[in-house]
Amino acid sequence: MELDSLRSLWQELIDSFYYMIDSIQGKLSLDSYLNILGQYTDSLILASAQEGLSYLSGTCTVRADEAGKALLFSVELFFLGTGSQPVQKSAERALPNKKFTREAVRKVQASPLRFSIDPPKKK
Repeated sequence: MELDSLRSLWQELIDSFYYMIDSIQGKLSLDSYLNILGQYTDSLILASAQEGLSYLSGTCTVRADEAGKALLFSVELFFLGTGSQPVQKSAERALPNKKFTREAVRKVQASPLRFSIDPPKKK
């Protein structure tokens, strides 16, 4: 086995161990929090439809704050209102790094993440 391959396997084992510890401590993975955030955006899109707004598009951006002590989640949603007026709804929330797994913090601190927000699926 090559040395690089062995290092990679060793790092993966260490990362898995840290993830297990973080999970036991109740810390969230990035996917877990994005699922929670997705439920919020779905409910906001559905409530906006009740107000007569048509959903066009949306984005979620995740980045580290300047001090590196929190993850910032920004959501921007774009709608078409009555009379074809554009309507934007946005929200931002900062959560301390200690609420997330080390893997999640490391990933966001390495590079901000941006996701498009799909409309809720009809049930």
